[in-house]
Amino acid sequence: MSHILQEEKGPAAQYDTLLEQANGIYQEIELHYQTMQNDLLATSSRQTMQTVDTLNTLLHKARAADSLIADALYNGSGLSASTSALMEKRAAILNRLYQANRNIAARARNVQSLLRHEISSLSTNYKAITGYKPSGSDRTHIIRAAF
Repeated sequence: MSHILQEEKGPAAQYDTLLEQANGIYQEIELHYQTMQNDLLATSSRQTMQTVDTLNTLLHKARAADSLIADALYNGSGLSASTSALMEKRAAILNRLYQANRNIAARARNVQSLLRHEISSLSTNYKAITGYKPSGSDRTHIIRAAF
């Protein structure tokens, strides 16, 4: 990513290029979040894991871009108007990502709680069925013996 910093460009152009690249990465992450949010219950575990792997790759790229931006801002002078506008756009995108992440995490916790309840219910019902023994019968597992 350091190839983006070219000596012919002024500092404002360098900031803008880096910020546009980072904003593009964050917008791509936002699209994946929207897909996950819309299809949380309809996707398979394989699709979810692929999306998570893609998100991890994009987050790694975003961290690298942010590191370059921080270095450029630390070593540079003031910000131009276009850079300030890109920083505001970046802040808005990051705020939307934060909200989407919170929503996805809350929905995932709800699904996890529902599955935990269903597994507990199945376990309780299985224990009740295995404990059922008709009077005067030698068969201990009437349901299994029926199959």
